[in-house]
Amino acid sequence: MGLKSFLLNVGSAVLARTVILQCVFLSCPLLAAASAQIPLNDEDLLVIQLSVGSYTDEEPLFVYNSPEVTLVPIANIASILDIALEADAEDLSVSGWRGSEANTIDLDLQNKQLFLGGVLQPWNDRVRFAEDGFDLYLDQQTAQFLLGIKFAIDVPQLQLRVQEDSTIPVLAKLEREKKREQIESVQIQTIPDHYIPNTYEWWSVPQFDFSLAKDIENNRGELDRRYDLFLQGRADLAKHSVNASYIDSDGEEDLRITFSRASKGPDESIAFGMDRYEVGDLFGLSDPLVFSSAQGRGVRLSRGGKSVEEQGDTITLQGDAPPGWEVELYRNGSLIEFSDTTNDGRYLFEEVPVFVGENLFDIRLYGPQGQFREIREVVSTGGVMLQQGQWEYDAWALRRNKRLIDSSININEPESDLLMAEARYGFNRSLTARFGYTQMTPSSSTQEQQYLFGSLYGSLGSSLAQLHYSQNDADGSAYQLNVQGRIYDTNINADATYFDEFVSDRNSSGDLESEYGVRLNRSIFLGLPNALMTDLDLRHKEFIAGATNSSAALRAGTGWAGFQLTNDLNYLATDGFNTSGFERVDGQFSATRKWDGWRYKGAVDYALSPTGRLAGLSFGASHKFGGDMSYTGSIAHRFEGKDILSSDHTLSKSFGEFSVSGTTGFNSRGLQYVGVTLTSSLNYNDKDQNYAFAEGSALNSATLNARVFIDENSNGLYDEGEEGVSDIRFKGKSRWRKYQTDENGQIVVGGLENLVMEKFEVDEKTIEDPFIKPAAAPVFVYTHAGAYVSADIPLAMTFELEGSAYVEREDGLSPLNKVRVVLEDEGGNTVDIVRVEYDGVYLFTGLVPGSYCIRIKEDDLLRRNLIGHAQPYCFDSDGKDGVVFADDLVFSAAP
Repeated sequence: MGLKSFLLNVGSAVLARTVILQCVFLSCPLLAAASAQIPLNDEDLLVIQLSVGSYTDEEPLFVYNSPEVTLVPIANIASILDIALEADAEDLSVSGWRGSEANTIDLDLQNKQLFLGGVLQPWNDRVRFAEDGFDLYLDQQTAQFLLGIKFAIDVPQLQLRVQEDSTIPVLAKLEREKKREQIESVQIQTIPDHYIPNTYEWWSVPQFDFSLAKDIENNRGELDRRYDLFLQGRADLAKHSVNASYIDSDGEEDLRITFSRASKGPDESIAFGMDRYEVGDLFGLSDPLVFSSAQGRGVRLSRGGKSVEEQGDTITLQGDAPPGWEVELYRNGSLIEFSDTTNDGRYLFEEVPVFVGENLFDIRLYGPQGQFREIREVVSTGGVMLQQGQWEYDAWALRRNKRLIDSSININEPESDLLMAEARYGFNRSLTARFGYTQMTPSSSTQEQQYLFGSLYGSLGSSLAQLHYSQNDADGSAYQLNVQGRIYDTNINADATYFDEFVSDRNSSGDLESEYGVRLNRSIFLGLPNALMTDLDLRHKEFIAGATNSSAALRAGTGWAGFQLTNDLNYLATDGFNTSGFERVDGQFSATRKWDGWRYKGAVDYALSPTGRLAGLSFGASHKFGGDMSYTGSIAHRFEGKDILSSDHTLSKSFGEFSVSGTTGFNSRGLQYVGVTLTSSLNYNDKDQNYAFAEGSALNSATLNARVFIDENSNGLYDEGEEGVSDIRFKGKSRWRKYQTDENGQIVVGGLENLVMEKFEVDEKTIEDPFIKPAAAPVFVYTHAGAYVSADIPLAMTFELEGSAYVEREDGLSPLNKVRVVLEDEGGNTVDIVRVEYDGVYLFTGLVPGSYCIRIKEDDLLRRNLIGHAQPYCFDSDGKDGVVFADDLVFSAAP
């Protein structure tokens, strides 16, 4: 059998499976699927919050939202809503009651039994469930039934919205919380008092990602052999972080090196207020009116984060990746853009829309032989401005399109100098100003120009308005007005831009006179299992010569009967460009579904105007065989232009430390190819002091080496002989829940974000002894990518504090009740507050060894007109006594 015949047979098999899928979706009756446990996939994870009416709970919910099913944590939701249901992830069961104790619920997923009020109910074969060792996840319909509530997932706002109902117990909880807030107000700190600071070594062991590919291509009898090598590394050198990448694409080479350094913490500086600088090959600079994304060799000095940069209605996302990889950009779980990495190893998404609220961007990178990487970035927009009197700055000096070390890739791109300096100042929490100077040569010009620019950022609640202005030395000017807000659950971005003889990267020819745009984003709940996600982008451009350009893009997507359905509709109209005018309407409809262990996707490209026609068909399938082998394949037929049928297939095998992928394909124009790729990462394990190959990359994040132990002498430090605690897990990011301490209490956790304050906290549910708890506050870490950080996490035996309060009267002592007792640590921080019971007794539980003081709230004594006992009463405890009895607190009536 020849290569082409083999590929045709494989392609036909993929097409046949996809046709079956289409039959299932369009006309064939859905096959009844037995209830089943399904694996959790981190690609489907959404970290959201539960909301009821105007209330939003702060506790994060881990929801897995895939095209086929939405899985929610039943015990977590029940706990937040105060519903008396408990889930057992080990036994795969749910039990409790709802509404009244007579309405009992017992769900046994292993035996497929459901009892309501003690009566066995018919079993629903569409039940889906999963577990992660902590909670039991049920499909949305089953969870709503058991909890007796209705809710929907609002992906743009990262919320699980519960339909407001007076019977929900949490509403009573909200009233209690309001009363507590009137009693005690808590000051929220954005930066913790104690954290592990960011430091650099003179030398650290580097880590590497690499891939090596070899391809053979037969194009109508002409053979072409080529290879591609990609190597990226990161390490500390001379008290700086060094990031380097090397590409050899069949003899064409590119090398990028960047040195960087940041301050020890987000509230500290290196010198002159500067908290970060970079030297070498840089990229990432952009401006709303003057320049698009710029790259080159140079230096950057900066102070402050992205608090103002992220307030725009668009952002630029870019980074390093091997050449020729496919890149998909998701916002809050929805695909919004896709692209390919450049031949010099970069991905770039410009003018990406952001909306008010949390924008969770997920950048998924797919290699040509089945490799996969993922990068996440969170952008919070609306209301987050510089504080009053706070200032930030940025200064760049670049030689655009020039490497620190000359490259043979993109050697023909024009070089030019770019100088930029800007400062930002906060007048108050609602108004921030930005102003600066740029000297550069626009991308389509040979003449250097100078620009002055300024911006005002104003916020009101969660809405944001921006005004940008720029003027060049040729008396040209430009301004832009942006407004962002949320009305009736709809995200709205509106912008208007005007150019007056202003030439820049944003208006390269100088012909553009004005541009207007509106972006709308909304989740529409129609009573379907999944909300209808809609994105609408309307734009209109006017040019000096009278020409116009109008466009509209509408994306709508939802889940239905196990399918993820998406339709993209695009409209373009031009007039006055030396033609009589042109209009085009086209789009793509796609359906994705998992079935029998396979993931299928079918797409139809179509045109509606100027003529209606079918533009193309494509079908794809992927499957994982066990945990170490995977297959992806596709077949596509394009009808526009040259009629081309093509098919691609990849089979990947993971060997734990590395993966090998083989790919093959052809098209009907005489092209055939085969290739093989080796991919791996070489990571240094600081715990074991050795290198190890691994499939997962550690270049863009830091690593924490922690030790959990019983602190016998209460000094907060690990001492020789103290017992390590095994099987401890941690709260924080969802992926950290996969890690647990070994038999020595040690754990190595990767994935700490670059220069972000990370919170690392013991999950007390995983401590087997109920009388042991963390002896210190959670560990906070602020460090740079590629760093190794060590932390000791002490646990301690807890104790109780019991005491009594009395009022001295003529006939003796009587209990003093209903007053509040405050427990403070040696630093004067409030640990807990309890009320004295009717018999005058108060009790504090779960205290760790240390020094404490107690006192009665002064305003409670004033209301009772009491004086007497010297306050506070202080004591020390090593926790070994179990219970500490405090001296009696005796008060008397004031004269």
